[in-house]
Amino acid sequence: MEKKDVPESSYKLIPLNEPKIVFFDTIPTGKTNIKILFPFALHPFTFNSEKAELLSALFIDLLTDKLINELKLASKIEAGFESDEITGNYQMNVRMEKDSINQVVQAIISTISVITKAQYADEKLNTAKTKIIENFKTRNTSDEYLSWLIINSESSSLSNEYYANFVDDINNVDKNAMQTFAAKYLNYNTSLFQIPGRWYQSLNDFIKLCQNFRIELYELNGTLKR
Repeated sequence: MEKKDVPESSYKLIPLNEPKIVFFDTIPTGKTNIKILFPFALHPFTFNSEKAELLSALFIDLLTDKLINELKLASKIEAGFESDEITGNYQMNVRMEKDSINQVVQAIISTISVITKAQYADEKLNTAKTKIIENFKTRNTSDEYLSWLIINSESSSLSNEYYANFVDDINNVDKNAMQTFAAKYLNYNTSLFQIPGRWYQSLNDFIKLCQNFRIELYELNGTLKR
């Protein structure tokens, strides 16, 4: 077999080079759940799990203030990194209360800007730290849970001291470190917004989003419509 015929054993990840919104033409249920992916965000060997947990807690807290408490546009917000070191997607899910897709998308973008520019109050970062540390301390110490810690350390390539030094490592993260970390991983220009529902229910929002996003429409069976 000639060298050129040997199958390539590795592959390259091709990141998105522009923000994209994907509408899936599904039957409306009255509520819309927006899923945002930041592809290929996780960099093996340089990834900091403590900062990742802090980023998620901070992101959720700031966006909750905006979308749930102030604008009343959402009822639930979740965010976090996947553990897969190859894809490394960072995901956010927003459960909408009203059909205001453009407002929600713009709020997410503005919140990302606030985090990457460190333009939030110091108390917000301290609140995120307290939440994570308290949650960590209240976890049980059963054999099942300790086994999970060991498995999670191995599967996520965490150091042997990760959980032993967890509280100190969380407390040592300052705004500058958080800003650098967020700027590296949260880039909405390469993000993918997945929205199940019929786009024509939000025609005005759809028109506004078309100005800054690449829009793709899919049928129920996953076929690209346009």
